[in-house]
Amino acid sequence: MKKIFFAVILLIAGTVTAQEFEFGAKAGLNFATLEGDGFENLDSRTGFLVGLVAELPVSKRFSVQPELLYSSQGATASGDRTFKLDYVSLPLMGKIYIVEGFSFEVGPQVGINVVSKEEHGGEKKEIQDIETLEFAGALGAGYRFPGNLFFQARYIWGLNPAWEFQELKNRVFQLSAGYKF
Repeated sequence: MKKIFFAVILLIAGTVTAQEFEFGAKAGLNFATLEGDGFENLDSRTGFLVGLVAELPVSKRFSVQPELLYSSQGATASGDRTFKLDYVSLPLMGKIYIVEGFSFEVGPQVGINVVSKEEHGGEKKEIQDIETLEFAGALGAGYRFPGNLFFQARYIWGLNPAWEFQELKNRVFQLSAGYKF
């Protein structure tokens, strides 16, 4: 898997010139929950995302956009209980520009769990049985204004259980804004 990823990066790097490479930052809101068979009592948790983004044009209408994000996820439950699952996420989005400035995005994402806490009644404790690695798919759209400001909306669905309890998987809707330098 590492060899394939490295080969793809080399292929992309070989098709991009230094003038076309763009780098930026983005931040936004997450509306996240955990979903699993037979477990319907969880509500969304509003969190944040912040990170770095690069865009590597491959052609006039297609770009590859790797990102490095800190993403606050999890869920809430009745009785004032919050499950905090935060990740360092590495999405690799393919961007197809439909018209000037507007793009559809699709790609895989790997997340590394860095926080797994449960808060209830003012007490905090570690959540057990959280998977360290999360594999997810992402689908979204974005708009870049003339200049360097952009907005994105994205839906992320976990492919493997984030928490072995009821095989709960992450589901996240993201709204973000960013600036490319």
